[in-house]
Amino acid sequence: MLPVSLGDAVELAAIAILAVLLFLVLFEPPVAYRVRTPTAGVESREFVNYLSAIVNARVFAPGEVLVLNGGERAFAAIAESLDPADHAKAIRGLILRYGTPAERLGRGPSFRLRPIEGGEA
Repeated sequence: MLPVSLGDAVELAAIAILAVLLFLVLFEPPVAYRVRTPTAGVESREFVNYLSAIVNARVFAPGEVLVLNGGERAFAAIAESLDPADHAKAIRGLILRYGTPAERLGRGPSFRLRPIEGGEA
């Protein structure tokens, strides 16, 4: 019999564990999810709680629930390109409001942009 080193034993154990995990993932029985239709109206607090539980997020404005089913309703919007001056203003506004990614990571510049009263880009 060939001598088995510690590295070979660890390698074989890792391959065996991966094979078992792959088998479990591929042949796991599916989970049966059941979602019942709520009995409360869309404007009720019970519906907002139900919706929050389904999407796993809080609804912050319970009086403003708008249900869009299957794309039948949409909001009109137009994507317009900005001229260079408006683009610079938009970027400056974003930097003033949120900072730069480097600043959030602690490696940003040692200065901050400050809005100038009545200043133009």
